[in-house]
Amino acid sequence: MQVRIAQMIREARQASGLSQAALAERLSTTQSAVSRWERGHDEPRLSTLSSILRACGRRLVITSEVTTLDDVDRAQIRQQLAMTQ
Repeated sequence: MQVRIAQMIREARQASGLSQAALAERLSTTQSAVSRWERGHDEPRLSTLSSILRACGRRLVITSEVTTLDDVDRAQIRQQLAMTQ
């Protein structure tokens, strides 16, 4: 089963006991940005996704297949996330 990025962000935040506002503060962004990510209305860049997970006490594992952020497409990100769950 493919894990949706929005669901993963929401679950990581909730598991860490953070509100959207608290996560936004840790990331120096807005609560509305966190809300958009969690509702799937926007997807963060890979570097931002990594920061989100670190702020929630988790980490993003990327294999050697992913070499640069510019070359990564959303399908690759989702595939990697599904493999790390």
